Amino acid sequence: MSSFSSSSRPAFTLPIVLVAMAGLLVLLGGLMIVVGLEQRSARAHTNALRADLAARSALTEVRAVLSEFTADDSYAVVRAPIRVSHDDDGDGQAAPDLDGDGFGDEDVERPYLFLVRSGLDGALYDYDYEPLYSAARKAASTEVLELPDDPGLPADADERVSLRPIRSEKPPVLAWRYIEDAGGKKVARYAYWLEDTQAYLEAGMAGNALKDDRHARANELWPDNWRANWPAPTEASDRYPPPWPAPGVNPDRAADGSGGVKSNLNQAAAYALDPATLQRDTTEFDDLVRAGGQSFARTPESLLAYLGVPAPLQREAVTGRLLDPRGRQLEENFFAGNQPYDEQSLIPHVEGVDSSMAGEPKLNLNRLLEEDPDEAVTEIKEHIRSALPEFAALRRGGFPEDYEATLAASMIDYADRDSKPTVKEGEYRGIDSCPLVNEFLLTITWRWLNHSGDFDAGDTFPWSNKSFFRENGRLYVLFTVELFAELWNMSPLPIEGDYQFNYETHYSFPYGSNPEISFMDEEVLDRPVAAIDPNDEQSGSHHNLAKDGNDGRYYFPPVSISLDGNEHRVVRLGSVRYKIDVAPAVAFLPGQIDTLSGDDGQSSYVMRWNGERADWSRGGLERLDINRLRNGDHPETRANISGGSFGEYGGFYNGMGDVRMCYYAETMQSANSYPQNYSPNRRNVRYGSIYSRNPNTIYGRVLPSEWPDGGHDADFGERAYRQNRSTDRSRRPDDARFLVPHPGSEPEKAPVRISNFGRYYSETELGRIFDPAMWAKRSSRPAIQQWTEAVEIRGVEESGTLGGGNSLRIGRPEHPGFSGPGRLRPGIHAARLLDLFHCGKPFSEDAGERQGGVVTIRGHVNINTASRDTLRALAAGPLAADPLVAVELRGHDTSGSLAPRVIPTALSAPKSEVEADILADAIIAGRPYASASQLAEVTNEAGEVVFGNEQFYPKSSSIQWSDAAAEEVFARVYNSATTRSRNFRVFTIGQAVRDLGNGEVKVLSTRRKMFQVFADPGGRDEAGALQPDELDVRVLYERDL
Repeated sequence: MSSFSSSSRPAFTLPIVLVAMAGLLVLLGGLMIVVGLEQRSARAHTNALRADLAARSALTEVRAVLSEFTADDSYAVVRAPIRVSHDDDGDGQAAPDLDGDGFGDEDVERPYLFLVRSGLDGALYDYDYEPLYSAARKAASTEVLELPDDPGLPADADERVSLRPIRSEKPPVLAWRYIEDAGGKKVARYAYWLEDTQAYLEAGMAGNALKDDRHARANELWPDNWRANWPAPTEASDRYPPPWPAPGVNPDRAADGSGGVKSNLNQAAAYALDPATLQRDTTEFDDLVRAGGQSFARTPESLLAYLGVPAPLQREAVTGRLLDPRGRQLEENFFAGNQPYDEQSLIPHVEGVDSSMAGEPKLNLNRLLEEDPDEAVTEIKEHIRSALPEFAALRRGGFPEDYEATLAASMIDYADRDSKPTVKEGEYRGIDSCPLVNEFLLTITWRWLNHSGDFDAGDTFPWSNKSFFRENGRLYVLFTVELFAELWNMSPLPIEGDYQFNYETHYSFPYGSNPEISFMDEEVLDRPVAAIDPNDEQSGSHHNLAKDGNDGRYYFPPVSISLDGNEHRVVRLGSVRYKIDVAPAVAFLPGQIDTLSGDDGQSSYVMRWNGERADWSRGGLERLDINRLRNGDHPETRANISGGSFGEYGGFYNGMGDVRMCYYAETMQSANSYPQNYSPNRRNVRYGSIYSRNPNTIYGRVLPSEWPDGGHDADFGERAYRQNRSTDRSRRPDDARFLVPHPGSEPEKAPVRISNFGRYYSETELGRIFDPAMWAKRSSRPAIQQWTEAVEIRGVEESGTLGGGNSLRIGRPEHPGFSGPGRLRPGIHAARLLDLFHCGKPFSEDAGERQGGVVTIRGHVNINTASRDTLRALAAGPLAADPLVAVELRGHDTSGSLAPRVIPTALSAPKSEVEADILADAIIAGRPYASASQLAEVTNEAGEVVFGNEQFYPKSSSIQWSDAAAEEVFARVYNSATTRSRNFRVFTIGQAVRDLGNGEVKVLSTRRKMFQVFADPGGRDEAGALQPDELDVRVLYERDL
């Protein structure tokens, strides 16, 4: 960008400043004449005062600019390195030759700060760039946010001045501002340059020593204090506390004795900037910096003194950087005294967001949690649809319900305090910490059975334990149909609640003269066998079902259960016993029924959890014919594994075993061989006919570690399983020999992260929201389709069956089909959701602050202006969100876990030479940013996304980690980041001059000043909007240079 508009400063700002200052200078000169002070010393004093007033006039202009451009919360502050040739050493005198500024007249990059105000030009974005330095002209506005590449300086070298306010920076070249007297003669001039002090780590806050006297990330601190400070909504397991959901935000309220607010952003790894430190906090560097910052050391020099850097400071001759390595890092990356402030959380002017929504308030997630769930879902859905109109259409694939509403329901369920899913049948279902169906089984026995778990346990009938019964001249056949389910709590949280299932089987058989006797005959189900009158001659059933008037299904009563995190448990749902009149009493008694048929794809299960529909086999169940049902205690069982294979033989859809998908899959669940592939109370492995022959067969086992999200595989307990497995089809699913002891639920390996804390602590938690991602690999064999790890631009197709294993990718590489140059549609990247929602002040116990429209900026670093090392400190440090990070070895452990062999490993932010340098370089190259959400998309020079990308780690193809680990570093940086500033240092130069009348001036006196200023937003209205007349640009500190 090289063109400039002809407009100058805001309409009246500069003229008012110049007229006012000219009047003061004339008055000063006249006063000195009146009193007759003609001596040289008096003139010198007059000139010095005139120069001082000129330097202060620069501050007056800065105040006017900041007052106008920071009068709302939609601006950004960016730093542009611009190449400028100049030969001035900063003494205010133009020099014809190189005169000692250390850089000469070569073309060098110099730092310039711009305040960018976002707006609209019709339906297009419009970005206006205001130089935060004295320039001759301002840059033209653009439709795309970019860095200016011309500082707008005058061509005449005499109209320029070079300042070197920061010794370690290349000196910026500025334009003089002239002040004229009433006669039009130049009497003074000034120039100024602003430094963004929010580009630095806040010295009094960055870093901590909270675990064994070393720095600790939030996830390391959480297990030590979670119960005391943040009790879970249910009685949780002391063995495994729920994971802390917000990396980069310290959960320990009393971490530094400040009541919690100040400690929330003490996560930056300041120790990583100590040249003596590698990946761990091993020195006192960060502790000294923090102590110095808390001592209110206002200047870099005082911080250096606190750290013990000896005076006089020794610097490199050319660059001006300190020779002392620690002192250099301190001076270039830390600042003390930035003022905290609140700002209204607004939707940024980011490419991909519909322009009609830019600048509108974001929705507060914590407010939404307090609303009626269905109303909240509607509000979230409409908000997403308005701001990201293509989001659902291009992401949903073959999803059969309302995509945005489904995400919205899961956003509520993820954080609310109950484990009940938010459901509206036919439109959406959220994912909460409730169990889902992992296996479903039906057992038919040609005998009237009494079971200890049935509602009428202890009751006996004349026909109990019989297959036939004769009475009143009629022959009755007696059947028991039992249903079983293996429930899986996919979350790490222990849960309690009531499950309830429907009863449905459409098996039928001919008997005698009756061509079709159906177990689903409503006349039979609606007429219970009379328990009191054994002489009742009509057919009927014995059960405790109740028919639902809404969906017409028959349901067993609710049953209470408690499940640990990641626990699998087989439960018997109930039974229906039939007494069916088939023939005269003298009829022949067959030994078997040759065929029971009619239930293939006709039945489905519905599971309610605490009264809400939580699971459903939408596509039905494949139940193959029963070709021989013998009378007596010879049960036949039909089984289905949820989320594994769908369809019938010859037309399989091979899923990954994510049972969240069964609610949406429109193809019936494939039959599972029973009992050889039955794996009760544990992770599904189809051991008998598939896994034992080839462990690498994807449909033979469920391994969350190979899901797109990644994860870890609970121990299968193969030895105990193998000792008790059987091919005996007469064993019922709840046979005690099947339900052998297993290794335990291992909640830390749960594939689903749910918080249920009753509040959001960061909008980055949206990365835990389930994304159905219903896409499949485009197959050359249409009869066999397989789930896809990534939604590509090509090679995939919409699927009404396959999906799962995905949460929203916010902070790791997005599906290529939703991002990158192939799509050029940033409005469908999951990270755009960060631009639509916020969390208010999540640590506040005041509901109004927690659910309000403002957020607090305290210690946040401006990613548009921060240095490479400062950015590294935000990202650095060992990964702690997933303590089970490991490296996979070749082959499966086929005699134990039935999963890949792993070796625990430690990971940190990726590096090329020093920790997190890959990330810092990419962030700098991707500037400028209108929103911190855009960090999720930054790439290296090769176009590879850098955050959460396992390719930047050694043994990348073998890393086993969860999505929480992959997104941890991004969340650290995002939660510590901002794109704007209200804290600055203003460096000014003022000169008293004599107008020589030929376009030249003679310098009479020079003054340089530094002002630390804060653009205090002042009061706000109830919605959080800033009141411009209350904004006050305050000087916090000043000194002469």
